[in-house]
Amino acid sequence: MTIDFAGRLVGPACATYITAELGMNWCISADHRRNLDELETLIRTAAEAGADAVKLQLKSLNAADGYYSSKGENLDKPIDDPASPWRTRRHFVEMREPTVEVLNFVDDRCAAHNIQWTASPWDVPSVELLASYSPAWVKLASASITDHDVLRAVAATGKPIVLSTGMATYAEISAALDTLGDAYPDRLILAHTTSSYPCPDEDVNLAAMDRLRDFCCPVGYSGHEDGIALTFAAVVRGACWVERHVTTSRSYWHKDHRASLEPAGLQKLVRDIRRYERAVGDGVKRLMPSEAPFLSLRRVS
Repeated sequence: MTIDFAGRLVGPACATYITAELGMNWCISADHRRNLDELETLIRTAAEAGADAVKLQLKSLNAADGYYSSKGENLDKPIDDPASPWRTRRHFVEMREPTVEVLNFVDDRCAAHNIQWTASPWDVPSVELLASYSPAWVKLASASITDHDVLRAVAATGKPIVLSTGMATYAEISAALDTLGDAYPDRLILAHTTSSYPCPDEDVNLAAMDRLRDFCCPVGYSGHEDGIALTFAAVVRGACWVERHVTTSRSYWHKDHRASLEPAGLQKLVRDIRRYERAVGDGVKRLMPSEAPFLSLRRVS
């Protein structure tokens, strides 16, 4: 099965679709503010590395307020972390959420760098805002797998969907697929994820990708581990879509930076995936062109 991401086919028989997750890394950087220069750098970094897309997170402040209130948290309570550059969680949320002006900037710069972009909308208004830009596809974060209002709103866009499955049981995945309706399976990729930042190797559980194939749609991988080896291993195990957070420096404050790749890491990941794809071949055992000159020299007649 292949899925059309606005002209880029994605599926088991296609080149791996590689997503650079910008998340909140563009605004939690050296100066801890909305930083369009940082955003431009990250978009350019992803494009130059050969990634297929960059991705943001979208959550309206009203939705964030309701979410934290439902957890018994007050957005205006001071953040209990002396290393935090943010005074309160509200300040943190306000600074990290892209405005329309920021999204316009992303749309313009991605067009200039010839790279696709999308976002993970965490509430219905954010789904509607993202849809106004007509993205090639929409990502549903692991936290949204039980938010059936958001699932229905994303399905109604008619766009291809990538659904992350961190923290989810098979019953929760099945319920989400029922809610997505006609979007499943023809325009859905299920992404195996472990929602810890950074994720310890023993919790990555790549074998779970095999079980996700029981849902009869393409399988991807969203990684939060250190380094590139396990994301590469996920591709070898058949992930047709992969995602890694990207930052200009893993030393910046916040767990997302610690679970991210710096530019050199992203470049190496893309390079190794593309090299692997060239090396897979068709499986037919035969004399290869590069072997021909050695045939008479090496073969015992």
